[in-house]
Amino acid sequence: MKTRNQFSGARAGVLAVALGALLAGCGGGGSSNDGTAGGPSTPGGGGGGVEPTELPALAGLEGDADNQDLLYFTQPEGADPGLYALDPAAPETSILVDDRVLLDENAFSLSYDRSFLPIHEATLNDDGSLSDFRVDRVLYFDNRSLLDTNGFHTAATDVADPQPDPVSSEDLILLTNAIIQYALDDADSTSVLYELSDQGWYQFLLSDDENTDPLQLAERFTPVAPVLDPDLGRGAGYLVIDSDDDNRIKRVGMDLELEPGQVTIEGVAPAATARVLPLGGPLNDGAQYLVISGEDSPGTGGLFLYRPEQGDVGTLEQVVNGEGDPLVFNESLFPPPTPALPAPQHLTRSADVLFFAMQGNVLGFGDFDLVRVEGAEWRRVATESSLGEFVIASGDRVAVHSEDQVLSFALDGSDRRVIDSDDSMFGQDISTPVLGTRNGWIFYNRDTGIGGADRFAVANRLDGSDQVVIADASWVGASTTGTAPSTTQLDAMEVSEVFMLRNGTELAAVNAAMPAAGAVRLGQLPDSADQVRMYGLAPGPHRLLQAVSSGAPETLDVLYVNTREEDSLRVISEQSSGDADQRPVKGF
Repeated sequence: MKTRNQFSGARAGVLAVALGALLAGCGGGGSSNDGTAGGPSTPGGGGGGVEPTELPALAGLEGDADNQDLLYFTQPEGADPGLYALDPAAPETSILVDDRVLLDENAFSLSYDRSFLPIHEATLNDDGSLSDFRVDRVLYFDNRSLLDTNGFHTAATDVADPQPDPVSSEDLILLTNAIIQYALDDADSTSVLYELSDQGWYQFLLSDDENTDPLQLAERFTPVAPVLDPDLGRGAGYLVIDSDDDNRIKRVGMDLELEPGQVTIEGVAPAATARVLPLGGPLNDGAQYLVISGEDSPGTGGLFLYRPEQGDVGTLEQVVNGEGDPLVFNESLFPPPTPALPAPQHLTRSADVLFFAMQGNVLGFGDFDLVRVEGAEWRRVATESSLGEFVIASGDRVAVHSEDQVLSFALDGSDRRVIDSDDSMFGQDISTPVLGTRNGWIFYNRDTGIGGADRFAVANRLDGSDQVVIADASWVGASTTGTAPSTTQLDAMEVSEVFMLRNGTELAAVNAAMPAAGAVRLGQLPDSADQVRMYGLAPGPHRLLQAVSSGAPETLDVLYVNTREEDSLRVISEQSSGDADQRPVKGF
């Protein structure tokens, strides 16, 4: 891996919608710790050696975020299709907010989660932590038809009668990529940097109105990563590749104007950069890890630490191990050549320490390495077989799913423990829709027996000290208390309630801090529904879910629940629909 003046000149790849603070093969030495401790290791009534837990019935849960704002969902069929809001104080009646948002026969394909985006605010505390995380408004592209584009609008969550509010004069045709930098202290300052097909990059703020033209980024620049101001919880600019200056990395401000200087490595501005990809989101001081690749190896990439406060626009330092070897990623199998980065569920963070799983080959099977990165140093913690569903950090430990085991390590990479395993004939399959944690508890589903016939919802302490196993149940999602250790760790948002489907038909929830204390029964699923989906973490107690009746096609309904009240479940969609747009907006 070259560290200066030898990077190449292709475009940056597709950028995911990102929050400076939210969205996001290895070589070298190191050794594995092989000791085991804690946790069950033989099968039992609940698999993993633990008998199923009988949960007491509760009238309701406590400890939620006390969010009382409007909840948003879309309904594609019925008397009045469109974007709807539900007031938790009056869940019997939904509010039609905008009837122009759904697909028609002339529409082009566009991801739902790019069309409807929750815009967040939160309270930034003196100690750097975050509380009162909430959705302030929904940003949406209000008609996805090629024949009738109406640009962007917002709808508020804290008003009794929400109305569509136009944002910017943009009347876009085809949005391809976008970077969103939330201003957690003031949603009006949230920025949307977006690319229009063959037209370049533009930006608007949510404070803009229909008479405000978006700013345009100079054609010579390709944005590759947002830069965060962690003290304000908002964007501080963007890193860009400058095609007019040998594809060097530079920085523009939130006004999209070039800031003086160049991003350097050991005092030298790297040239011919092919790709820059963020890894893991900003750290507590605004620094962030970047995977950079160059002309001679456009698909592989080395890991660098970007520090925004050193130098005019920041500096880069290559991440190496104790022997001085760089961390280099495999090349993706799919064109264009791109470093094969860990999937979001295989990357976690505790404070400023990153852990992620890296496959030993690009095919995605066989042994994998658990890698620890702190500062500008990386280390292989362990080599394990068959990468599973998650890598999750909580407190002073990190959990890793490997084959039919759940492993736990101390944050320094030592003290390997097996906290869940099954050596029965049929083993166990483990999965989870809940990547958040609470008080050292993680939540996952366990299927055992022939064809996974026996199903259990499992809550497990990362140190192996306690486990709750609920028979004939599966976790389906979670709510959050609305707190996080810092503005840069929204992926570590504290979990408050965890939802489960019992007996394939009944929805219930437990307190994430005390999962054995009992469950509140929320209600039976409607008609023939046999699945439930939730869309992201959101502050409770009021939540929306999607009920699914399996078939070809699926039949969908939107549900409302209140975890403070038993039997609070009600169907709020006007009629069942086979259209996938019948669902809650993400974040509700």
